[in-house]
Amino acid sequence: MIEGLKQIPLEVICKDDRRGFNKKETVYFNILNDTLSFSGCENLNGGQSCKLCANSSFEKLKKELEELSKR
Repeated sequence: MIEGLKQIPLEVICKDDRRGFNKKETVYFNILNDTLSFSGCENLNGGQSCKLCANSSFEKLKKELEELSKR
């Protein structure tokens, strides 16, 4: 584990386009030196819809954190 790295697990529900049903996937929001990124989605075949889904969750989280930091 990298020193100073915090990981926040978040369960997202992502549509699996090939099978036509939703699948829960855990993605991790990584916080390191005030930098936010995410990892995860490796467990889905093809993973692209999960990445898009997680990315929109990630963007929402970033906006919420920015709003909180302004207060």
